[in-house]
Amino acid sequence: MALVNMVDMLSRAKDKGYGVGAFDFIDIKTLEGIIEAAEEENSPVILAVPERLLGIIDMKSLTRAALAYIECTDIPVALHLDHGKSFDNIILAVKYGFSSVMYDGSSLPMEENIKNTREIVRIARAAGISVEGELGYVGRNINAETLDSDFFTKPEEAKRYVEETGVDALAVSYGSVHGMYIGKPHLDFERLRAIKNTVDVPLVLHGGSGLSDDDFITSIKNGICKVNIFTEISVRGMDRLRNELKKDQELALVLDGLKKETRDVVKRYIELFGSRDMA
Repeated sequence: MALVNMVDMLSRAKDKGYGVGAFDFIDIKTLEGIIEAAEEENSPVILAVPERLLGIIDMKSLTRAALAYIECTDIPVALHLDHGKSFDNIILAVKYGFSSVMYDGSSLPMEENIKNTREIVRIARAAGISVEGELGYVGRNINAETLDSDFFTKPEEAKRYVEETGVDALAVSYGSVHGMYIGKPHLDFERLRAIKNTVDVPLVLHGGSGLSDDDFITSIKNGICKVNIFTEISVRGMDRLRNELKKDQELALVLDGLKKETRDVVKRYIELFGSRDMA
């Protein structure tokens, strides 16, 4: 199947009540692992490039590799810029052939976030690209038990943001954090339900790695259609590499271990999110 954007992919997930995994990849092996897992599970999948790592990874070459793999697969795949905060990087993603971008203006005042997001949507629409926006604060490596709910997404603000920007999906804050969890997360499902009942676009969960299976299942039942996973791939991948290096193997075998670990993580989440056989 050809490269797709997230509009139809997430609309179908919303209608049928499952979630689609968005998995960050940083090299060929993580890319291969994600694609192989999705093919084996016959699942739609979102390949995400994290903007915060663009100082380490080369966006252009990574995009070319991803598009080559996507061209050879029969499953629907979206190529997505994750947490794009730079206008220049979002324009590059459009230029390089991404099918979806996220504009993260969540740290900005509401008016500025709306203004910037609206402009990104205007540009993306012309190129047939879907846009994910974010409203509310999802921190990184902070104590999940001390989160201030004042920074969570407010349903009435979500309604205004979606109506005035025209985004195709909305990332929301209701108790998750990026990176490794410190303390036990307590997700505000009542708030999530209120947001779901207020807006008509698919909702997105960031900071998935480390949540319980019940957290994911309940989130998807209450409107989450896209779930971002990267930290677990990174941690499990590093553990696998350390173990492979102890065996004094050839580099190719060591890197193949990274691919296999990525594949195993992705397969587990595809089954948990309910997207198996939904390609």
